[in-house]
Parts: sequence; structure tokens; C-alpha cells
Amino acid sequence: MKKYQDYLNCQTMQLNTTDNDNSITPAKARWKLLSSIISSSDTNSLVIPTKFSKRNHQGFNLFSKIKLDHSPLDKVNDKKVENVTLEKKTLTNSEIRLDNHTPKERHEWYSYYLDDNDCINIRIKIPNYYDMKNNLYSKYSGFLYTGNICVWPAEEVLAYYSLNNSHIFKNKNVCEIGGGMCALASLFIAARCQPLSVTLTDGNPDCVQNIQYILNANPKLSSTDLCAKQMIWDCDTHYDITYDVVICADCTFDKQIHSHLLHVIRSILKKPPKSNPEECLFLLCAPQRGDSLQEFISLLKSQGDFHVKLLERYDDFVWKAHQQNIAENSEHYVPDTHYPLIMQAYWRV
Repeated sequence: MKKYQDYLNCQTMQLNTTDNDNSITPAKARWKLLSSIISSSDTNSLVIPTKFSKRNHQGFNLFSKIKLDHSPLDKVNDKKVENVTLEKKTLTNSEIRLDNHTPKERHEWYSYYLDDNDCINIRIKIPNYYDMKNNLYSKYSGFLYTGNICVWPAEEVLAYYSLNNSHIFKNKNVCEIGGGMCALASLFIAARCQPLSVTLTDGNPDCVQNIQYILNANPKLSSTDLCAKQMIWDCDTHYDITYDVVICADCTFDKQIHSHLLHVIRSILKKPPKSNPEECLFLLCAPQRGDSLQEFISLLKSQGDFHVKLLERYDDFVWKAHQQNIAENSEHYVPDTHYPLIMQAYWRV
């Protein structure tokens, strides 16, 4: 169910209700919409007040990006279109079909520019009603589905931070866990940070398939050893491959998965030599989201195996954008939800 709470946070719809608007909590509004999606065939009523949307903040504009008018996998010349802000496309009633025919999957492609001449193509899925309803009952319902519909600020910040700290990844075997539909940071690391290998993972097989589409659409990354894999977080699972650097964006929001996430990190993060204890690193980029981030850090520290650093001001440009949002966009910008912190964890050796 957690994935649906976050999905509904990403909506820009409004909910018709007889309740006093000021008395509706965000959780109550989201669950009321969820109930409507499941039980109602009247999509005209599927609306929610925008004050409950967490997606009003669109990120820190760290990268130039354009929307493509076709898939880069098509055998035609790319035609660039106007600059756009990458965001969730609100579904119209005509797109939310409730007949017996499942609509064809739709996707949009964006090019993220690393500089004036180099870009990475990213595939974003536009969800339909059937995706929303069927995913609720999927055997992968414990996994986040919001990567289907938008790229979250923490993903872009992690990619940006990685580019500006490329030495962390040089000649290293890197793994991104919980990469969602894009695994954005991994793609940028593969393109610019000279790693030995990059493994892009998520627990949802649909996400892994989409990541593979993205890899196919970026042949210039072929010089790096790249692999897209499904990785399910489970305390009872034995993971037999280790990596020098493990990265993750915005994956601590659900406290119920903290123990599983910790097990994965302890299993796949390689132990460094005593001569260089910071050679192997777990790098997390995530907003506070109440006390969820701090609870995960406390759990990590409680093991006694890791040195942990939490960085609030890790990049001057991002920090300036953060301060500007506080001053000029206070209605929509909530630092607890929108400003990612950087956590670094090293083995004690």
C-alpha cells in the first residue's frame, strides 16, 4: 500500500468531498482517492486537492533536458523539441479507459544533457488506470511504483553529486539498488565517472525491463560493463556478489523495509582493506521525510559496523537552490520532503 500513498502524492487531481476542506488530512484524502480508484467506475470523481500533492516542487533544475518526439530506438534521426520540465502528465478522462480493453502502454523519452554535446536518453512510462489498479494487487506490491511516472529530486541530486565527485567511482564496481524505472545516477556514473562496472537494480521486474530499454537507447555507454538486474530486498536472501560502491536514492521512506535494506547493504558492500577503509562506500541520497531517514541511520549505526556521515550542505549550487526555494517557493517547497541529504557509510576495519 505504501507505493500507492506515494503515487497519490504525485497526482495533481482534486477530490470532490462533502468534508470540510480544512479537516481533511493528506492521508485521509489519499486513501479516499485510493478507495475510489478500486471501487468506482466514475473517473470524473477521481480528484484530490492540490494542497495534498508533494510533486508541486519539480526539482532543482540541475540538468538541461528536452522531450523527444519519438523513441531513440526508432531508426530515424532525432528531432529535438522545446525545453521542458520533466513532470507527471495528468491523465485525462479519455486516457483513463474503463471498458474491457486495456489501453496500450505509453511512454515518453527525454534527453538529459551532461554538457552541450552529450546526453543520456531516459524513458518515462505514462501510467494508465489499469496500471494503477493492477499494481495494487501485484506480487511486487511492496515495491515503489512512483518511478513509473516521474523522476524524483533525490534521483537528480544523486546523479549530480556523482558527476561532481567522480573520483568515488573511478575504477570501481558500482551497484545502484532501488533504481526505479530510470536508475538515473547509475547512467551518469557509467557515462562520466570511469567505473569498472555498473549494475542497475530494482525489485520490480517492470523497472528492470525499462532500464534495459534505456541501456539499449544509449549505445555510447557500451564501453562500460553494464548490467540491469532484479534485486529483491529480503532479510532471508543470500546475496553472493559484492561491490565497491553501492548507491541508493530516496529508499528509506518506508520504515518496514529498513531491516531488509540494511541486510542488502551488509551483504553486497565489499569489505575494504585496512590500509584504505574508505575505499568501499554506501552512498544514500534521501530527504528526511519525518523521522524515516534518521531511523534508518540509527539502525545502521546500531550494528557497530559502519562509520556514518550525514551531509546537509554538500554542493554550493544545490544549497543555493534549496535556500532560494525556501525564500521564494515556501507554499510548495517543503525541505523535509524535497531537500535530499547525502549519507555516506563506510565499514569499520
